[in-house]
Amino acid sequence: MDLRQYYKKLHELESNMPETHVLVVSVETGDGGKEGVVTEVPRRNACQLILDGRAKRLGPEQEVEYRTQETLMRGAFERAKTASRIQVQLMPSETVNMIPAKSGK
Repeated sequence: MDLRQYYKKLHELESNMPETHVLVVSVETGDGGKEGVVTEVPRRNACQLILDGRAKRLGPEQEVEYRTQETLMRGAFERAKTASRIQVQLMPSETVNMIPAKSGK
């Protein structure tokens, strides 16, 4: 491929994306690329992946679904992280009769 044509297409594709970060989903490639892996990448990298045929852009409804799922997972992670930091300390209450220690006599 002619490098001038490649970069011309890259700049055209990049100018059509207003976002700074884009969600792309990978496609299966002959060199071992897995299909269906969603990644958020900078606009320039997204354009290169799309132009090289290694990824395609997520649709608007898929993007909303992904962001919702990510928010839920992040919330669950934060709750689990907070729960792991909670410390419990058991203390006897004043109403419990304390058994005095017996003397050896």
